[in-house]
Amino acid sequence: MKQYLIFSLCLVFIPVVPAGASPRSQPPRFIPQETGFHLEVANGMWKTWISRPHNNLGIIDSLDISDNELSLFPCQLHEMSNLKQLFFRSNSIESCKDFPRLNKLEELWLDSNWRLNTLKDLPVLPELKLLSLSGTAVKSLRSMQMQPQLKQIFLSSALEDNEKETLQQKYPRITLICPND
Repeated sequence: MKQYLIFSLCLVFIPVVPAGASPRSQPPRFIPQETGFHLEVANGMWKTWISRPHNNLGIIDSLDISDNELSLFPCQLHEMSNLKQLFFRSNSIESCKDFPRLNKLEELWLDSNWRLNTLKDLPVLPELKLLSLSGTAVKSLRSMQMQPQLKQIFLSSALEDNEKETLQQKYPRITLICPND
């Protein structure tokens, strides 16, 4: 009796948007990286993608769900325990009250969420190194919980005048990047 070894090959196709095509027509992309996977479900595709069942969300370490008109952080983020980068640009959130405690998150990109006006409910993210708030309505970060590893903040132009000095006192080792600097 002969024994056969069967290999299963899983190919990941990365679609390319042809010149002149709308980026909205681009399907979700699942891209292998050194430490895990990057999932890009941007440009209005999140609701369609998440309506289907997905296993092993814990292997995703980078997620881009920009431009999806989301007013809440998706509950599926709780399952992404290895997430290191979250791109949540150009959505419609107003606060971070439903943001999960992602212990491995290093970068949080909240740019162009023009309704976002407070970070008081953002939980402590023990590995957070970069926080981007450009294009938000955040005027003050005084109510934000201390983020122990924070090294860089891209600030909102709506920030109050004396807020930069207050931030430098609270986080003496960070780099503050202002839109007017």
